[in-house]
Amino acid sequence: MIYLGEGARVNIEMRAARGTEQLVQRIAHLETILEQRGDL
Repeated sequence: MIYLGEGARVNIEMRAARGTEQLVQRIAHLETILEQRGDL
């Protein structure tokens, strides 16, 4: 049985292993730039 805290930890580790967090941050940064330019 996996407890909620353990499941969250596993999910975080899986995202980190795939580089998801860096990708999400990059997309957010690009969205900010587009919003500032008025393109989004």
